[in-house]
Amino acid sequence: MEDPAPTTPFHQDLAALRQRVTDLEAALTAQQHGEQALREARDYAAQIVETIRDPLLVLTPDFRVQRANPAFYALFQLSPAETEGQFIYQIGQGQWDIPALRALLEEILPQNTVFNDYEVHHDFARLGPRTLLLNARRLDNVPLILLAMEDITAWKRATESLYQAQAELAHLMRVLTLGALMTSIAHEVNQPLAAMLYNAQACLRWLGRGTPDLEEVREALRDIVTDGRRAGAIIAQIRADLKKAPTHMRPLDLNQVIAEVVERTHHEVQDAAVQVRTDLTAALPPMRGDPVQIQQVLLNLVLNGLDAVRAVRDRPRELLIRSGRTVADGVVVAVHDTGIGLDLQTLERIFDPFFTTKSTGLGMGLSISRTIIEAHGGRLWAERNLDHGLTVHFTIPPAGAHAEA
Repeated sequence: MEDPAPTTPFHQDLAALRQRVTDLEAALTAQQHGEQALREARDYAAQIVETIRDPLLVLTPDFRVQRANPAFYALFQLSPAETEGQFIYQIGQGQWDIPALRALLEEILPQNTVFNDYEVHHDFARLGPRTLLLNARRLDNVPLILLAMEDITAWKRATESLYQAQAELAHLMRVLTLGALMTSIAHEVNQPLAAMLYNAQACLRWLGRGTPDLEEVREALRDIVTDGRRAGAIIAQIRADLKKAPTHMRPLDLNQVIAEVVERTHHEVQDAAVQVRTDLTAALPPMRGDPVQIQQVLLNLVLNGLDAVRAVRDRPRELLIRSGRTVADGVVVAVHDTGIGLDLQTLERIFDPFFTTKSTGLGMGLSISRTIIEAHGGRLWAERNLDHGLTVHFTIPPAGAHAEA
């Protein structure tokens, strides 16, 4: 039978010492594990830092710089000796003492795991004024903070330049729009004004004769009144367009409009020594349109045709205006001249705004005419004739096929 274990004070102290050694061994092992975890965390942070192209800082919980990547040193012209171990506000001789950054790190970050895309504007001691985009993240498993930044100074300046250029472009567009509007008004009103001037001069000639031809004077004065009303209607239409007022679509007798245009241009026809003929299809399908606008289109096409045949000397000067039906039961009008014609390159551009083949032209007539016809749901185009000259066509769909503007 074995003796019981001694319980003397010595043995008690020895047992306590053994337990203390065991505890110390456990603590040492834990410390070693902790140091290993810390080394692994540092290696992990180093890997992250080295692979990021943008400037990046690794901060301790008290916002000291543990590490910075090469991009940070290159951008901010700092060395590791000026950076590592320093409070972020102190690095670079205090050039980072930014109130906004301090607020982000000390107030926002402790309450949130991350903050993203926070702009900071600062006049750095070495770099001058800069705009930085900051992003910060607290790592979950290690007591570290990643602070990434992007220098967006150049982008901000480019954006401001873009905004300025856009404002200047908007101003230029307003000026161009005003110029185009004035050109449009001048072009549209010029035709009735020119007719009024011609008739007024004719009145003076007839009244200056020994025996005044009062009947001719009366006819010319009637034309002046008609052209004056037409000029007023054009101005009213332009004002309505500016106000985006609805187009006045109403039942329209296109053959009657053609006849009125031929009548109103008889003085120009006489001056140009042109034979004008019409070939109008009776009983055209019913259609709707704005009479002032359609008259302006026809008048522009007729006057263009007259200008085209003025220079002709080796063949008859003729202008033929036809009306007919389309396959879709709409109406088609064609103005055919025997003038000098156009080459293919010029033909492709005659509907462009401000393009003209006339020395005194504004280049808006055909562009405006096409806009009017398209607003009526139709189409306007030009073709070279097989022999001489040009034919300009436009179509208008039947009533009900195009919704009122």
